[in-house]
Amino acid sequence: NNNNNNKHAEKWDEYNVVFVSNAIKCCPFFRQRATPRNKPREYVCWDYHVFVIRSSKRSCSINSSSSSIGISKTNEKESKTNSTMAKTEVLDVDTWLPYPCMLEDYLDGSFPHANNPELDPNYLPSFRVVSAWDYLKYFYSDRMHMFKQGKWLAVPPKYEPIMNGLEFAQPSENGLGGKEGGNTRASNLEMYIDMTSESDGREFKGRVLSLDEFRATFTGGMPSK
Repeated sequence: NNNNNNKHAEKWDEYNVVFVSNAIKCCPFFRQRATPRNKPREYVCWDYHVFVIRSSKRSCSINSSSSSIGISKTNEKESKTNSTMAKTEVLDVDTWLPYPCMLEDYLDGSFPHANNPELDPNYLPSFRVVSAWDYLKYFYSDRMHMFKQGKWLAVPPKYEPIMNGLEFAQPSENGLGGKEGGNTRASNLEMYIDMTSESDGREFKGRVLSLDEFRATFTGGMPSK
């Protein structure tokens, strides 16, 4: 029932799932475990990456319809103070940075190139932030995007694929068949790593933020210059 759903949602309130990519599907990351630990200047380019953020209460709610941060406007001065004090940690098992890592440190360590005036802006990261509750309820992927020419491109995780969202899928969603298409793949991953589209009225898709917007929203700090 709705009460149980609300209790489950509150349990995950502090967590958001973050998909990182860009329009050209080529996003440089530093300090990833795909590079040698003793060579911090090396980087890897991901077509997409995913990590979790954990925010303190009175921090940010990406699904707020009235504001980019989910703090009550009843006391504007108090809200600004609380947003500044927000604590957000990144949980990324693929980085050499600490686990967990403070968001500001993670962004500085992973994207040190972002302030380079000579950088092609097409390579800057975009962030689709989805509440953990919505992610677990609506996301689905059978991981077959990792399986090419009869073999895995990388060793898949040991846990079972997340397929909860298949129940809500529309037939032929993303051209992958949905529940009824009969295709060999079942996934709505492309919908989440597409940084060129917003929610299309579907709030469970979350919200796309630039690097500066992501930093300001979840740390309460000013965008970097």
